[in-house]
Amino acid sequence: MRYQLYNLIIDSDLDIALLPKYDGEGDADLVVRQDRVAFDLPNILHEASWYQIGREAFVVEIQKVARFKVCQGRHVTIERFFGAGDNEVALYLLGSVIAGALLQRDVFLLHACAVAADSGTILIAGEPGAGKSTLTAALVRQGYRLVADDVCLLTIKDGRAMVHPGHPYIKLWSDSLDLLGISAHGLSRVQSGENKFYWPVGAFFGDAPQPVDAFFELASGDGAEVVLSKLSGVDRILTLIRNGYRGEFLQFIGSHKANIVYWTSVARRFPLFRLFRPPNEWNSRGVIYGVEAIEKYLKEDKTWTIN
Repeated sequence: MRYQLYNLIIDSDLDIALLPKYDGEGDADLVVRQDRVAFDLPNILHEASWYQIGREAFVVEIQKVARFKVCQGRHVTIERFFGAGDNEVALYLLGSVIAGALLQRDVFLLHACAVAADSGTILIAGEPGAGKSTLTAALVRQGYRLVADDVCLLTIKDGRAMVHPGHPYIKLWSDSLDLLGISAHGLSRVQSGENKFYWPVGAFFGDAPQPVDAFFELASGDGAEVVLSKLSGVDRILTLIRNGYRGEFLQFIGSHKANIVYWTSVARRFPLFRLFRPPNEWNSRGVIYGVEAIEKYLKEDKTWTIN
């Protein structure tokens, strides 16, 4: 079966129900097959009890789920462990495993969400727990279209940064669902035993690449209001590097130099902001203020320049 994720065509014998199927032409960018996987790489550069990294391949084991082998950024072999379901295996395949495969090709991902409206397309980043998926879901509830949840792939076309579609759902913890007034009834759990769920956005999915108009990094402030601060200079580049998805892999896979060159180029394509929210939990008031700040920028303040 063939699927599409970002700008990639994936040919997989693993059922990936989380992704839209791809019926178009063209060779696969990533081939996924299920077979035996052993810790037997040649020319090992780094290893531990749960991974091996060689010059052109790596093997990683996720306890009770699967063992994955990635070769030259284009071939993934999966040995599923007993009792692991398709969605559980796909969760890791579509996250860290594909991120590692792309790093082998010097393709870098952003740890961010993306939403689009007629007024523009924005990226929302932040530390784990900062509320990026919650704010993204709130914007979708306002009529925005989801482009990507949690991980974004950007390319440059005609001088613009383009964000490519991810999967048509948002992963939300139960407290975020409650905050947004979304029932967990009938939703699939991301992992068994966790109160985190896949919320499908249905018709509110943007299935085409979109030019990026702005980037917002969520951060905890020290006041009672939401404050929007424009980033400038090298802080723009460092912010993108800091929000790179699985950037810690770069000590083993990929090129630090290529990573810096790439994000330096991307930082020139759109303005970047830091959105400071109240220091307490991301409550309904904070979410409303966050939505209002973003909508105000898109509808009124887009005259702000990039530099």
